[in-house]
Amino acid sequence: MSDPGLSEKRRKLDGAPSPRLCGGHADAADDRPISLADLRSILEERDRQTKELIDRRDEELRALVEERDREHEAKSAELQEQIDSLLGFIQELMTNQDWYKNGDWKYPMSLASIGMSKWLALGFDDDDARAANIIAQEITGTTRDLRVDGSRVNIYNDATEEVLPYHKVLLPHWRELCSAICLSNRISYFSITKVQFNASVMQMIERA
Repeated sequence: MSDPGLSEKRRKLDGAPSPRLCGGHADAADDRPISLADLRSILEERDRQTKELIDRRDEELRALVEERDREHEAKSAELQEQIDSLLGFIQELMTNQDWYKNGDWKYPMSLASIGMSKWLALGFDDDDARAANIIAQEITGTTRDLRVDGSRVNIYNDATEEVLPYHKVLLPHWRELCSAICLSNRISYFSITKVQFNASVMQMIERA
């Protein structure tokens, strides 16, 4: 004989409603299907948001590119100005110096042998004449070194307590030194002390 209690339990279990798999309220509205119009509206809203995001990113990118272009143009203009100045300076040296012939640099050895008597004849006193002679030799030696493989410019007037006055006789020496500096890419030290320049020499040194 079967247990009436067990039969009752089976009957109740068979008649129980199926559990909801997705959770939520047991409201009939939850089971309402999404209409085509609702789906279209959702997609259009997503498209609008995506387009706004893309447009905003494009605008930021364009602004960044324009800023970089302006910086590049400014740097290019500055570099071109420096190149033009250097080319003009080199052209001036090549035109005015008789020691650049047939595409070859010819160092004029005669410039190094001015001598004390020359400086004295130019009106220098003994101390200044000695200092000028030393400076001429230092400029000549430094120029030679730079044209070989040198990297230092160290010209110092240690013959007098005062600054050596400028004289045009040294102008060819300064031109050659500046040309050697221009053609060298490895200047590691630069010092010229107690020597007076005029505006022309100062401009050549600044360009070099």
